[in-house]
Amino acid sequence: MPNSVTILAGQTSANFAIAAIDDNAVDGVANASINAEAAGYIAANANITVTDNEAPAEGVTPGAPNSVVNQQFVTALRTGALNLPSLFRWASGYLIPAGLSLDSSSGLVSGSIALSVAARDYPLVIERYNSQDEVVSQSFVLTVTAPPAGTYAAWVASFAINSQTQTDADMDGDGVANGLENFFGTRPDLSSLGLVQVSAASGQIIFEHSLSNTPASDLSLAYEWSVDLQQWHNGGTTAGGITVNFSTSLISDVIAPANDLVRVITKATGSTPVKLYARVRVTQAP
Repeated sequence: MPNSVTILAGQTSANFAIAAIDDNAVDGVANASINAEAAGYIAANANITVTDNEAPAEGVTPGAPNSVVNQQFVTALRTGALNLPSLFRWASGYLIPAGLSLDSSSGLVSGSIALSVAARDYPLVIERYNSQDEVVSQSFVLTVTAPPAGTYAAWVASFAINSQTQTDADMDGDGVANGLENFFGTRPDLSSLGLVQVSAASGQIIFEHSLSNTPASDLSLAYEWSVDLQQWHNGGTTAGGITVNFSTSLISDVIAPANDLVRVITKATGSTPVKLYARVRVTQAP
């Protein structure tokens, strides 16, 4: 194991590898203690158990059957199980935050923690075991913190009824993406109308939508147009001789937590499109 590890600024822990020396001796279980010290901080220690991957051999009386232990060793030897690589697993009895996964071959922990996971410390234990069910374990504490207030993540976490929490996902299946629900001031877990068409004529669409007075600080809204539902363009962009502009006006201006009502006029100039479509798109800042 390393002589020292560095805990980066803003972090509360650091990972490091422990390489157990494998020999051919049958030496059973060994206990070890790891101590950590840093100037100005309280010292800490952790105890680990290192198990032997050589099967213990017991004496055999000539003419008598093998003992249970020796029979297990002989069976493992015959089947080649002694040569199987060690694997990793979560120790039982611990709450694994949703979204985390453990690679059984490498022991690598990865994934994105679900927004529905409560912010707190999660004690976890990873076990490495072999075909003889000999086990060595490593414990650590994973700290889950709440997303910053006012962000999309903080908002959607209060509604997370399933794993569909991304801005472009549709938690309630109403056809309105979660990010749009935030900007419209509607709930992502309850069906809502989204855009409401007022009128449509050659080269012009008028529609309305609600608008939150407190949208997430990391989201931005844009209006886009298309003539084929394949290629989408921002307002004011010219494509194929057609220029489409969006103009907005407040139909209802109220105070939070109520939502405003916005009317949007989509107007094409230049060539008159056979068909014209408009949509609202929300993007999230990285």
